[in-house]
Amino acid sequence: MGFTGDKKNIKDIKDLKLDILLEITKSINSNASTPTLLEKFEDFIRNKLMIERLLLYSFNSDWEIILHYGLEQEEENEINVNADLRPITEITTVETNKNPHFKNFDLIIPVFHKTQALSYLLIGIGCNHPCSLYS
Repeated sequence: MGFTGDKKNIKDIKDLKLDILLEITKSINSNASTPTLLEKFEDFIRNKLMIERLLLYSFNSDWEIILHYGLEQEEENEINVNADLRPITEITTVETNKNPHFKNFDLIIPVFHKTQALSYLLIGIGCNHPCSLYS
């Protein structure tokens, strides 16, 4: 019986992921603006996945923060993309990266096109999250 409940939870999670993916895909296909896409992404990350802290850097002509929440301004300013993030080329847990500027984050996700870094997503899951590295 517990296994059936586990299957239902897995199905619910898969359905949620598909719904979110479909919603974002529809927005992209309808040429939604970057702010609209970021708003949907933030809603998903913050309210559905319950991620407590997020910092998203994107490169246009220079590195800029295009989405952030759960951090103080000083914490955002501590990170130097070129010095701190550019060496990271694959998904990295912060416990494997000893940089003190990442103390409020659990995961760093770089996004590349071939060898060119396009963005870096830093997330802090939080101590009370079921997937927390601290629980």
